[in-house]
Amino acid sequence: MNYRAKTAVAALAGLAVLAAGCSNDPTNPESSTGGNAAGGGTTAAGASGNSGAGTDTSSTAGGAAGSGAAGAAGSGAAGSGAAGSGAAGSGANAGGGAVVEPGKADANASGTMNVFMYQKPSGDFGPLAPASGPDQQVISLIYDELLQKNPKGDLTPYMAQSLPTVSDGGKTLTFKLKPNLKWSDGQPLTSQDVLFSYTRAADTRTNSGPAPNFATISGLQDYIDGKAKTISGFSAPDPQTFVMKQDIPNSGLAAQAGTLPIFPKHILEKEPIKDFNLNKWFKKPTVTSGPFKFVEYKTDQYAHVQANPNFREPVGVKDVYVKPMSADVATQQLQTGEMDLVQVGAVDIPTVQGMQGVKVQEIPSTGFVTLTWNQTQDRFKDKRVRQAFQYGVDRKAIADGALQGHAKVRNSIFPEKWSGTEINDYAYNPDKAKQLLAEAKFDTSKPIDLGWIAGGNPDRDAAAQVVADQLKKIGLNVNLKQIQASYFTDAFSDKHKFDVLLVGGGDYGVNPAGAGPVTNCKLGVPKGPNTGNYCDPAMDKAMATALVATTPDQQKADYIAAAKIENENPALGWLYSLNWTFAVSDKVQGFEILDNATWYQPWLWKKTG
Repeated sequence: MNYRAKTAVAALAGLAVLAAGCSNDPTNPESSTGGNAAGGGTTAAGASGNSGAGTDTSSTAGGAAGSGAAGAAGSGAAGSGAAGSGAAGSGANAGGGAVVEPGKADANASGTMNVFMYQKPSGDFGPLAPASGPDQQVISLIYDELLQKNPKGDLTPYMAQSLPTVSDGGKTLTFKLKPNLKWSDGQPLTSQDVLFSYTRAADTRTNSGPAPNFATISGLQDYIDGKAKTISGFSAPDPQTFVMKQDIPNSGLAAQAGTLPIFPKHILEKEPIKDFNLNKWFKKPTVTSGPFKFVEYKTDQYAHVQANPNFREPVGVKDVYVKPMSADVATQQLQTGEMDLVQVGAVDIPTVQGMQGVKVQEIPSTGFVTLTWNQTQDRFKDKRVRQAFQYGVDRKAIADGALQGHAKVRNSIFPEKWSGTEINDYAYNPDKAKQLLAEAKFDTSKPIDLGWIAGGNPDRDAAAQVVADQLKKIGLNVNLKQIQASYFTDAFSDKHKFDVLLVGGGDYGVNPAGAGPVTNCKLGVPKGPNTGNYCDPAMDKAMATALVATTPDQQKADYIAAAKIENENPALGWLYSLNWTFAVSDKVQGFEILDNATWYQPWLWKKTG
């Protein structure tokens, strides 16, 4: 067996060992994988250097594969980790940030911003909790991270001085922190806090959502099994340095793990490891590292955050209220001036474009809306049944008609950049769908509950009705079922109380490594983020192979191979990627749109008038 085959097998074993919380978001199409760390997604998913080992021993990881240097962070030499890519990023962030007097980051903060939250949050504002788009909106305001994805899709430094240097053939990532970082209570924020946060995030005993992202970290299993007191692959050799070491090179590690929100060791280190992800402290996280500090969450009304005087850069807005409400009410309040920032559904875009004093920002998204089949039910295990769903729904009509061209049809868990175009497009063919159901001897008389959360995302309201109607036309006994977010507690647990759900997830656009746990045979819920309990050993092997690719071209070829497998044996019922659209009051400056549930550089927001 050659080295690449051996390392692929090792990667597969590493993914199989981890059994952690959900990393796709049932409520939001653009939440990143990796729980509330991504984007996501994660927020954990994002840009990364798309290569493994090279000829040089040290380089800078990040950016798109093969790209040159950008911004002020400097360029990396060709070699391991970045395949010749330079450090991505621009402006103050990449070069070190604006100078701010200690304790005076809020000196010029003024005004109040009211921000739309498309549905009620769980109220668990912890970075390790199961992924939830509404909670992520708050989390990304109050916690800082080493790195974050920028609007161009590249990683950019946040707490880190630059993108990590990569050495040891792509196995080691070294981060240097910006100087004089502080917590909102004035205590120093050092690499010990980063080490503590990453240790808890990687430990499956905490039920951490991002845990699958750390499958390749050295010494992880020995620590979980109690054979070691620390994770040997994590270290903090000095207050400004954090190091991650892997057993095998994972080209997506910077993107998967670099965006983990950091939480305070001096507050939480004595809290129990078991179920740490939902520790009650995270319901009111009074000490944080982000541009805003947490004030309160008034159930079902708003989350209130306030400018953090100890943040590393000046903060422009004094108070932010993130308010859950229906999309139509939010749109009305945007027009009356009661709301400043509203995520807009496709059907409402013409309305807000006609409003005075409002600007619309729209970008394509790598997240997507999908049908999740409960494959613990025998009737959904036959791939012909899942193929029939794909042929039986006119997804192009939904994207071009109901969503008025503000969406794109998906044919894989990967966007086209990573899936290629040589895959089945499952063009609408109800006769083919009926044929496949007949071949599979599917009992069409048995009811199928199709659940979705109504009201928060108008596109899904429209899609749910169209999907249900068209599936009925191919003979399926579909019942539409409106559900609340709390429904997922039983759905995505060992109870598996659902048939089919119309949900969102993804953000595998720049590096799809985060899709591995979502489709992995060993990581079905409640053990991991594979919410439908899909299993295809060939897909697991293909994802493990892509994980250790040593060049961008090889990695892309490996992911295209994986996409062909999943396209033929669908893990999810891919529907569409909806453009990410926000309506912004003219009184707001400094807002830049991202294609997920996190905010980009919210300390730059300003409110006038």
